[in-house]
Amino acid sequence: MTQVGFAVLGALLCASTAHAAEWINPVAGNWTDGTKWSTGSEPTSTDPAVFPDSGSFIVTVTGFHDAKSLSVTAPTVRFSGTAGNRIIDLVNDLFVNGGTIDLDDMVVIKAGDTGVGAIRVRSGATINVQTASALWGDRLNIGEAGTGTDNAINLIGGQLTTKDTSGTNNFIGRSGSTGRLVLSASATANFAHTIGMADSASNNSKGYLDVLTNSTLTARGILIATRGIPGQDARLTVSGSGSLAEQDAWGNDLTIGAASNSTGELLVSSSGRFETAPFGQVTVHNTGAITLTSGGQFDLRSNMLIDGGLFTGSAAGLNFVDTGVGSAVGIDIRNGGKLDLTSSLIYTDDAAITLADTASELEVTNFIVHTSITADTGSIIDVDTLSVHEGAVTAADTGTTIDVAGDLSIGSPDVGSRLVTIENDAIATIGDDLYVGRQPTISPDRHPFARRAAYSPARMPHETRKAKI
Repeated sequence: MTQVGFAVLGALLCASTAHAAEWINPVAGNWTDGTKWSTGSEPTSTDPAVFPDSGSFIVTVTGFHDAKSLSVTAPTVRFSGTAGNRIIDLVNDLFVNGGTIDLDDMVVIKAGDTGVGAIRVRSGATINVQTASALWGDRLNIGEAGTGTDNAINLIGGQLTTKDTSGTNNFIGRSGSTGRLVLSASATANFAHTIGMADSASNNSKGYLDVLTNSTLTARGILIATRGIPGQDARLTVSGSGSLAEQDAWGNDLTIGAASNSTGELLVSSSGRFETAPFGQVTVHNTGAITLTSGGQFDLRSNMLIDGGLFTGSAAGLNFVDTGVGSAVGIDIRNGGKLDLTSSLIYTDDAAITLADTASELEVTNFIVHTSITADTGSIIDVDTLSVHEGAVTAADTGTTIDVAGDLSIGSPDVGSRLVTIENDAIATIGDDLYVGRQPTISPDRHPFARRAAYSPARMPHETRKAKI
């Protein structure tokens, strides 16, 4: 036999004699107790650690331990400790396939120090991470297979961190299954790369992420049901005092929904807060929605395109945040999208508001905008009062309408173009007065642009308040 032949045979023999270290019987014990493992000793960095049998028991962890990977396929295993650092350091994956892992008493599981490991939860599996315990991995997959199964990670005051900054996304719900990630009791989750919720080529994938009271989610890009596949559904909820979801890296996007089929929503409620990434892009497609309720706050630090989708809630919750580097935040409403807000919206940034396409709509109680607002191609502006500080109001093309129940005010005495353009069969209806060159009285305590004039500018009389030009 040649040297090559012996080498191949040797490799095959080594592979055939390699065995995982299996936990013997579903009973409690210490990780370091060799009698509990099928190999006669605790796993090393070359041994997969496997918990295959059903049952419920505690594995005590003290100090630092290695394993090639860790798999829980049936039982409920609680990893707990007594004192000091308690870390299980894995070369590759943490794989929970139908079983349950509970991490308590400061136990930390690290998956994939070599850059190849993932936290994988599938086939109805659950991981519970209690206060002061943590999961670390290169990436996260909650729900990989098993149509209709519900897979979850519950951070109950615990921590979750992924550190892979390129390549594969983190997935919550894929391959037809359901994935859930819940942060509660001051939990934290930090993602170094994009989160894909129901981000799969398979029908009926579902992904849900809840950030609850005093908990914090930090991420880069976020995709919420963007594939347009039938049966796909995803929702990111930020709810409760002190709850925060933020995109911390510049230039990252938030995308919600698709042109059809899948449904996605960002729900911010009960004093929760969501912060977009500076210089990124927020896009809400036809099947997507952003909903603000009960004091929920949405801090917009990037451009927003409402592309057939819906943004609804109280205007008091939509905040335009200055990034401090001169970048304006613009809003573009197209393809039948709608921005529907109650109370007064004060849009102080230098970028314009633009509406286009049939049935695209801006509906706000009172709207104060710094620069300009343009509506064309059959779009609709429906407000009680409208005040534009420096720029212009333009309505163009057949079917385009501006409906102001009260006053329309354009420009201050010393700044702005003070221009109203209604053309090409567009229609503007003004219920009360049209002011050009000064601001009317609209909630003075909330009006950032009011100036004291040295003279009384002209008021433009109008007997006919509906104009068609």
